[in-house]
Amino acid sequence: MSGETMACPKCAGTGRIELPRVLQEVLTCFARASWSAAEMSHYLAIAQTAANNRLELLRKLGFLRREKQGRTWYYETVRSQLARTGT
Repeated sequence: MSGETMACPKCAGTGRIELPRVLQEVLTCFARASWSAAEMSHYLAIAQTAANNRLELLRKLGFLRREKQGRTWYYETVRSQLARTGT
């Protein structure tokens, strides 16, 4: 997997843990510039609600940012926030 980490929820953020597999799967799709939840759900063959929930969680963790275009939110990575394990 890609090795992204997030603050550990069990130790009040003093440590780091690897992102769950489903979130890493979403992040690996961001070689492309941006995605909407509808596009992500189609690409990963998951429900649109599931795609939206994963994108929003990654945004709240600081991995993604979003921009509204019309009625649709598009998500893109915040590269400076990505922390690789072992580096």
